Amino acid sequence: MAAGSGKRRSGAEAIMLDGSQERPGASAPERRGGMARVLAAGIVKGGALGAGAAYLVPHWPLSAGLLAAALGMAVGVVAGRPFWSGDAWVATILKAVAGFPVGWGGHWLADKIGILDHPWIWLPAFAAVWAVLLETDDAIGTRQDGRAPPARQAP
Repeated sequence: MAAGSGKRRSGAEAIMLDGSQERPGASAPERRGGMARVLAAGIVKGGALGAGAAYLVPHWPLSAGLLAAALGMAVGVVAGRPFWSGDAWVATILKAVAGFPVGWGGHWLADKIGILDHPWIWLPAFAAVWAVLLETDDAIGTRQDGRAPPARQAP
């Protein structure tokens, strides 16, 4: 069907007034500013938590590996959907539990590449990358109201 034929489209896309195309089942990030907003949220949340952790390094009585693991858990709680929105508290607990070994692995990687002595560099970078991954994971497949789409029934 030609774009200028004046007939209503019944396909998987609709032409908006500004000429852009929107799919009916588009996810929330596609409708609300794209993935740039999701990436910015992850960088800001993770960077702030990582900078706070880097500030704590001289005052932290335990090993830096435990601090990085605690940072991974904190990012798991903060990044993504808030825990008070519906059933998101289960996902928040899972992200926090998964953040512990991810943080420990970030510490191991920083040691292997030789930047462990510079926590003001690797802690915010690690936390920002982990937060961006979690923000992106939560953004994909959600509707505009922030809830997950309903599951499809088998025929």
